[in-house]
Amino acid sequence: MFILFKHIEELGYNNARVRLDRYTLERDESRIVKDPVFLEYRVGEVVQFNDFKKENPNLVWYCIEDNKKIIDFDQEQDRMMLAGKWNLGEIQKIVLALLVKEMQKQDMFLFHGSAVRYNGKNILFMTGENNHGKTMTLIESALRGAEIIAGEGLVINNEQKVVTGSHDVFLRKRVKGTERADIAESQTGWKIFFEHLPPQFERVKGKIGRIDLIILPSIDGNFDTKVTKLGQFESEYQTFSCLSQSYFLAHQILASGIPMPNIDTKELRLKRSAFCTDCFCKIPYYLIMAKNPQTLFDQVEVILKEKK
Repeated sequence: MFILFKHIEELGYNNARVRLDRYTLERDESRIVKDPVFLEYRVGEVVQFNDFKKENPNLVWYCIEDNKKIIDFDQEQDRMMLAGKWNLGEIQKIVLALLVKEMQKQDMFLFHGSAVRYNGKNILFMTGENNHGKTMTLIESALRGAEIIAGEGLVINNEQKVVTGSHDVFLRKRVKGTERADIAESQTGWKIFFEHLPPQFERVKGKIGRIDLIILPSIDGNFDTKVTKLGQFESEYQTFSCLSQSYFLAHQILASGIPMPNIDTKELRLKRSAFCTDCFCKIPYYLIMAKNPQTLFDQVEVILKEKK
């Protein structure tokens, strides 16, 4: 018989909190998320709280090294169950999904995309079903004088107002469990299209308000320039994909032979769908295909002039 030590922590944004309970064979007061760089890159303002308010945990982890890696999601308890030794990157993906779920319960929707204020307009460069140039378009906008609202993730409430945005344009480092050989190094990938970066990325100060324009950038170095104003179905489709696929990870495996459990619910899917419909009614969407970010942003300029 052995004794298990319990460690509790909570992190999150505003009132959207995730409680993490970890059980170990030896007393360990360190945090589960020792380095929140990945979460901060995706969400922005992630707080590690010293006070605990949640009665029940979102995640229970039996962190015993000899145990086989196991993951399961209890829909009835709304709780992720883990056993075994998990890498920090794997844990952060799980925690991000749980946090996004809690945020959506409170009508805060995390978009996978970058956002800027340019000529008085708030523009979201959104990843939809695919991810083809939001960061490159952000860099080009900054070189033209845009202020940064978000580098990688943007939180919008159900009134389409910006709540917060991630600060970093590039992921500073990838921890074990988040490695991706198919993604160019963030600190070198921009050199394909640019000779230099802006001296600094200026952030928007003060209240941001609503998003005025949503752009789905599509850059591959070969595309002929094409601008398409998206109709209702495509706008909702791409937005729903952005809010779901990027975070709930039902299409991904976390570790060898271990898929991400489904943590989504019918209620949240319907809430996201209604939010996507509402966004379309109030915000114009455009898909812009171009060979480089310079050509793409030229078309953004045209759209803004037409809307004056």
